[in-house]
Amino acid sequence: KDNKQINKNMKNNVAIETDVEFTEYEGKKAYINLEVKNPGLVKGMAIALRDAHPDALIIVGAFVGKHMLAVASQTFDAKETFDKIMKQFNGVGGGNDKFAMGSAQDKISL
Repeated sequence: KDNKQINKNMKNNVAIETDVEFTEYEGKKAYINLEVKNPGLVKGMAIALRDAHPDALIIVGAFVGKHMLAVASQTFDAKETFDKIMKQFNGVGGGNDKFAMGSAQDKISL
């Protein structure tokens, strides 16, 4: 690989802190952070936390003129939770039972 390619790969590799505090959401162990500072990290953060905590529901988002949202879980149906949240906040997106992502025009609060 040339140096440009190596530098590009290094910029994309960001360490995600997986030692987080949990709460409860609809009777499920959950991590919720709707104020991620870097919207580019939302997807990677949701996946990293899902993989580190297979027994939890992960809900992360960032507001950038619209609210980006990702829901992930190995135990619970992520798309079902995502769809329920998006319906409340006029959002769109898609995914599957392990990961769903999209955005809402309204600011999301849970």
